[in-house]
This record gives sequence, structure tokens and C-alpha cells, in this order.
Amino acid sequence: MMKSLYVHIPFCVQKCWYCDFNSYSGKEMLIDDYMIALNKEIQSYSLHDLKTIYFGGGTPSFVDEKYIKYILSNLDFKDAEVTIE
Repeated sequence: MMKSLYVHIPFCVQKCWYCDFNSYSGKEMLIDDYMIALNKEIQSYSLHDLKTIYFGGGTPSFVDEKYIKYILSNLDFKDAEVTIE
């Protein structure tokens, strides 16, 4: 059973020249649709009692906190380590 989850948030203020991650700047109009689709995909997996949740990719802290809360509210975790890059 999976106990860790990596959540890829591909949005940034600006794409750094050295970054190899799948990430984008200037695409803020896609954030809402991306988060809805991401949450649907996460829900398609059987994730229970997660111990670690890591938000990474572009700059996850760039998106409004409501999106992070939305993802977390649909996950089953207790006493998990949650990290946002």
C-alpha cells in the first residue's frame, strides 16, 4: 500500500533556465482546470493513511492556498509530513 504521495504543481512565476521540470509560467488561466483534473486523478487511487505528502514541480506556493487545501481535504492522512517546495 502506498504511504507517500508526490503532487506535481507545474506553475511558476517565471521558468528558470536551469529547470528541467515540466513547469510553465504565464499559464495561470489553466490552474483551476488543472487542480480539478489532478484531484480527480488522485481520487482514482486507493490512498489511505498517507505518511508523507510532497507538493513539488514548478513553484507550488505560487498557486492560491485554496488549491492546496482542496487537494489535502480529499486525502486520507493523519500525522503526515506535508512539504511544499
